[in-house]
Order: sequence, then structure tokens, then C-alpha cells
Amino acid sequence: MSLKCPSYTAATLSYGLLMKTIVLLLLAAIIVSLASGLFYLIGDNHDSRKVLRALKVRVALSLVLIVFLVASFMFGWIEPPNFR
Repeated sequence: MSLKCPSYTAATLSYGLLMKTIVLLLLAAIIVSLASGLFYLIGDNHDSRKVLRALKVRVALSLVLIVFLVASFMFGWIEPPNFR
């Protein structure tokens, strides 16, 4: 049984880099939203509208990330790692 290494071209490597960049940017935006919600929650005036808005943004970004990952898998843009 021979092991076959996948052939990567410059286009597939840059495409993978694009996917990783999009996922990392979405994760960073989720963390920023989490931090802003914490800031508004701990702040002196306890503005519940700002906390609620930060929660809405965080939930929306999380849904976008999940939909993006599922769609990427369905379209074949990403593949699960091949552990053998």
C-alpha cells in the first residue's frame, strides 16, 4: 500500500490561505464583540442596550462563521484532515 501525497499548486495554497484568513477574521470579530460586551457590562453606567447590541453582533457573527464553514465543506472548498 503506497502513500500518495496530495499535489498542491500555488492556486490551491493561496485559496487555503484565503479560507483561513476569513475564518480568523470572523473569530477575531467575535472576540472583539465579546470584549466590548464585557466592557459595557462592567462599565459604570451598565447600559443594557449596548450589552444587548454586543450580544446580537456576537451571535450574528457566530452564525455567519458556522454557515460559512458548513457551506465551504458542502462546496468542497475545505476538507477534513486525513488522519491515518
